[in-house]
Amino acid sequence: MLEAIERHASGLRAMSDLALRTAGREAGVAARADPKQTIDSVARVLAPVSERLIGVLGHAPTIRQILAAYACTRGCWWRWRPGEGKTLAASLAAATIALAGTPVHVLTVNRYL
Repeated sequence: MLEAIERHASGLRAMSDLALRTAGREAGVAARADPKQTIDSVARVLAPVSERLIGVLGHAPTIRQILAAYACTRGCWWRWRPGEGKTLAASLAAATIALAGTPVHVLTVNRYL
């Protein structure tokens, strides 16, 4: 999974915000056309989302957050302690799932979010 994301992300690093958005949308269209949602098609969507987060937050998501986001796209969930990056991982997953054409609702009980 990580190799697939790196392969797709390598060409995205020099892109502008608008180009990243376009790449994300195009990847989402391609993912919708892949009924099995293979690792490669999910990685193709997750790569521009991760790259955009670097522009917004100033740092890349951790490997653990990327793997958790991928697990979430597969219907799995994880349990972490406070401060370990659940919000970012869930955001990555939500954006990836939405770009792939599935409606997403994000709920939280945290007042600060």
